[in-house]
Order: sequence, then structure tokens, then C-alpha cells
Amino acid sequence: MDASVGVTHFTSAAIVVYAMNKLKSAKWFPLLQKDWTWINRAFSMFVAFAVSIGIHYTWTADTIGGGHTLTLQIPTLAVLGLSIWHWLNQYAMQETLHQLTKPKVAVVQLPPVEPLKP
Repeated sequence: MDASVGVTHFTSAAIVVYAMNKLKSAKWFPLLQKDWTWINRAFSMFVAFAVSIGIHYTWTADTIGGGHTLTLQIPTLAVLGLSIWHWLNQYAMQETLHQLTKPKVAVVQLPPVEPLKP
């Protein structure tokens, strides 16, 4: 893998994980909550898909008519297959970063308590 592709995956994954953690604590965004594991995971998969799918657009001004043109470039099937691979890579990177950066729960070991004697 080209180093720039790896850095791009890492950077976009870090941005997605940061944004998702902020949205989980935002009261105005009810879609993501801290305890909704499957919805959060589905949202993460959707964002990974959007980041990696490879649909590009161009917005150009029409100098003669004064309008604008929107051009969408949809990938071929071969590129789409490779995009699915990149989608899985992106999701794996996001999930790894999420697991590494989420707060850890500390387990405190208490000493045994002797029962009260009557």
C-alpha cells in the first residue's frame, strides 16, 4: 500500500472517530448514543462507505450561459469492487481507533469483608 493511502485512511478514520464521539455526547443529535452499539456501528460503516467509495463530483461554471454544471463520476465495477475493499479497510481503521481511544472502565478490587458476628 502506498504510504499516502495509509495516512489518508488513518486521518479520515481519526476525524470520523472524533466526530462520532462528539456527536454521542451532543444532546441535539439523538441518532448516536453511548449505549447504542449496533446503531453506532452501522453509522460508522455508512461513514466508512462514504469516505472510501470513490464517487467524485465536479462543479463548474458555464462561462457562456451563466449557469453551472454538476458532473458525477461513478466508478466501474472493478473500481467498485476495490472500493468495497477500501471500505472494509476504512471501517477496520475507524473501529481500531475507536477501541484505542474510548475511555477504559477501571475495575477496583476490594478486600474481602468479614461477616459480622452476633
